[in-house]
Amino acid sequence: MEKEWGLLGFLVLSLCFLVSNGQNIVCAQNTVADIVFLVDGSNSIGPANFQQIREFLSSLVEKFEVTPDRIRVGLVQYSDTPYTEFSLSTYQNKEEILSYIKNLRYKTGGTFTGKGLEFMLKQHFVEKAGSRAQQNVPQIAIVITDGDSQDEVKSQAQELRQRGIKIFAIGIKDANETLLRQIASEPYDQHVYSVSDFAALQGISQSVIWKQVVLTLMHITWKLRSCNQTAQADIVLLVDSSGSIGESDFEEVRKFLHSFVDSFNLRPDKVRVGLAQFSDRPYQEFLLGDYSDKRDLHQKLNDLIYRRGGTNTGLALTFIRENYFRLARQNVPGIAIVITDGESNDDVEEPSQRLRNLGVSIFVIRVGTGDMEKLHTIANTPHEEFLFSIDNYKELQGLKESLRNKVCFTVTLQSQGNIFYLVCFPICVYTMGVLNMKTLKLLQKHLLALLFFPKNP
Repeated sequence: MEKEWGLLGFLVLSLCFLVSNGQNIVCAQNTVADIVFLVDGSNSIGPANFQQIREFLSSLVEKFEVTPDRIRVGLVQYSDTPYTEFSLSTYQNKEEILSYIKNLRYKTGGTFTGKGLEFMLKQHFVEKAGSRAQQNVPQIAIVITDGDSQDEVKSQAQELRQRGIKIFAIGIKDANETLLRQIASEPYDQHVYSVSDFAALQGISQSVIWKQVVLTLMHITWKLRSCNQTAQADIVLLVDSSGSIGESDFEEVRKFLHSFVDSFNLRPDKVRVGLAQFSDRPYQEFLLGDYSDKRDLHQKLNDLIYRRGGTNTGLALTFIRENYFRLARQNVPGIAIVITDGESNDDVEEPSQRLRNLGVSIFVIRVGTGDMEKLHTIANTPHEEFLFSIDNYKELQGLKESLRNKVCFTVTLQSQGNIFYLVCFPICVYTMGVLNMKTLKLLQKHLLALLFFPKNP
């Protein structure tokens, strides 16, 4: 591997990490993804610089196998208003896309990035435009801009991320760093890029390759086992049933629960699910695996009673720790998913921490305007991965795939942690030039021996 990679190479590797189905460090023929570019076409760009953007887009597209069943590419240009250049389903091969980009017209106008983000979500990351999100195909957005936005971007970007869309933000010249972070996915050092000028889009960056090797190898370990078929996990759903929800919204929760549990391989030796409700006090609905089969589980969901009352989330967290996770399987990842719409009347910090001390990862779905500070205390970090926020219960269905994927990723990291460090550490050090290949192989041999044949103390 070369030790000097340009922004283009790093971005390609980043995308490969997100979308690769195989075990190659570079994109291979089995890579699958939906990628939409959002390109700033405002007055401040200028014709000469816009040509640099054309060349950058062409270079990036050239790296992928563009076919209807592999990589699909869409393009939006924005200024005062966003405009669809082409959708994910428009072109069948990269030659057609490259020809279009070569002649891409320059819009000019203001810089309304928020409008562009909203337009991309509603008009491009949808099934009718060619998005395969419902098939669990990775969804990628790449935003290229050179300055401040004349409208708000934070909420629009948050909605994209909560739909499971990974966002890369590329800032050129004097682009606002705060703006880029509001747009991009976390961690920012992997999703935010700033270059000094348009020509630098094709330039050299010498310090990023080892980080991307780490990310790529994380993805390799993730794919060592399929979440659908082989993952093991104990998942407890903790559902707010307080009086502020109402019967109709509780029915939306029930629909979400039905579809969410269906996305896992529910077997006693694989994924087990338990559920508790809470209001003034917690209610044990069914323990982990306390159902005869999937039909019985769905019947138990149908039989859930809307409880009403206050909201004591801390008490409920303590309840599932003592009554659910104390009885969970040893050495199997534990996941808690809290769905709530309100502020808790009791303390949540200590119960959450004690639950995490058992090794349980806590996801939180906030519906409405509940106290975000308290929910940050409950959820694991980084909050972008473990804390979801939606406006109403009808939006729960839109979170199903994103939540499932993040749960799968968390389960796999917990299950494969030793293997990740075994593989990643030596190769990362080798990539930085500290080890030669002979030493690398020797180190891996010793690490394998330590992992699988530990000496007696």
